[in-house]
Amino acid sequence: ALEEEESVPLLPKDKQKGFYIPQRFVLVLLLCLGNILCYADRTNISITVVAMRKEYDWTPTTEGMIFSAFYWGYISTQIIGGFASSKIGPKKVLGFAVIVWSIATILTSLV
Repeated sequence: ALEEEESVPLLPKDKQKGFYIPQRFVLVLLLCLGNILCYADRTNISITVVAMRKEYDWTPTTEGMIFSAFYWGYISTQIIGGFASSKIGPKKVLGFAVIVWSIATILTSLV
C-alpha cells in the first residue's frame, strides 16, 4: 500500500478549506526554478565571454579554461548536494543552493 504523502498548505490556517499542494509538486517547482537559474548563468557566461575576450585579450585556451571552471564547479556541487540531500533533505539543500547561487550572481555584478 502507498503511504499518504505529506502536504504543504497553500493558504494560512485561518483561510484553509482543505486545499493542499503535495510536497512533491513543491519540490518539482523548486527543481524547475533551480534549472532556470543554471541555464540563465550558462547563457550569461557564453554571451559575456565574447566581450571579455576582446577586453582582456584572452586566447581560446583561456576561454576553454573559464568554461571548464564553470562545469567543474557544477559537477562538484552535484556530488556535495546529493550527499547533503540524503542527510538533511532535498528541499533544504535546494533552497540553500538557490540562495547562495543568487547571492554569488549579485556579487559577480558588483565586481
